[in-house]
Amino acid sequence: MNNHVTEHFLYDAIKTVDMDVPPPVKVGACRALSQLLPDATSGIIHHHALDLFSSLVDLLKNASEETMHLVLETLLAAVKAGHGISASIEPILSPIMLNMWASHVSDPFISIDALEVLEVYIYLLAHP
Repeated sequence: MNNHVTEHFLYDAIKTVDMDVPPPVKVGACRALSQLLPDATSGIIHHHALDLFSSLVDLLKNASEETMHLVLETLLAAVKAGHGISASIEPILSPIMLNMWASHVSDPFISIDALEVLEVYIYLLAHP
């Protein structure tokens, strides 16, 4: 898939996550992001980074127990793909990840996913 098509699909998926649409549509957008982000160029990620992370964090704040895992996986893919923009997303990402980990420490799946996002994020900050 060429960069223009990838950018178009990424943009649409990012906007869909932020729209007032039924949860299954947001789940589909998260799945699309998880698959598209690893192959996206850094320019595309940098251009949409603020919208991407803001919409995913907002979705995570309102996610049901069933969708938290998927949103955290999508955030992990976004953090990995956004290597180089880590410092600019810190005020958006760190508070919610720490809160998610602390409030779900008894749920091994959610707390491990939140911790993994934090670990990758911290590693990328330390190794630009």
